[in-house]
Amino acid sequence: MLRALLDRLLHITLRSIFALVAFLALLLIFISFTDFPRYEKYLFPLQLLKAEPERISKNLWVGGYLGEERMLRFLRENGIKVVISLLDREMYHERQLLEHERRLLRRKGFTFISVPLKPFVKDQKSLKRFRYYLRRYRGKRVYVHSYLGRIRIKYVKEVLNAGKGP
Repeated sequence: MLRALLDRLLHITLRSIFALVAFLALLLIFISFTDFPRYEKYLFPLQLLKAEPERISKNLWVGGYLGEERMLRFLRENGIKVVISLLDREMYHERQLLEHERRLLRRKGFTFISVPLKPFVKDQKSLKRFRYYLRRYRGKRVYVHSYLGRIRIKYVKEVLNAGKGP
């Protein structure tokens, strides 16, 4: 009886793993062959993972990608004029979001800067470029974001806490 129960549990676990892999494969295909910026706001699990914007100094906010309407509202409410995006052009879905955001913000009169930073990789060259832009726009209100606003923003906070920021 115990053997039958263990076999049944293994069968259920394998089916669950297969279903999860199949779902992730379909999600990857969906992201690759659709207009990701248009559908991104409906990908419920991703929306739950995104960090909310956080003010870390008088003129600096950090957080995740907010989407078109929410981004414009947030920038206007806080008087932010400069957006520094850490989205990575080499990641297909982030490249789509980056180009969409660049066109939108420039059309609306905001300064948009792209400093690509890979997730889980502390690229010192990119972080140095990031510090340069923070110094260049010192005194202006700036929003820095990555896609989820967690890993890459953690690196940004480390740079600022180490006293290497503005």
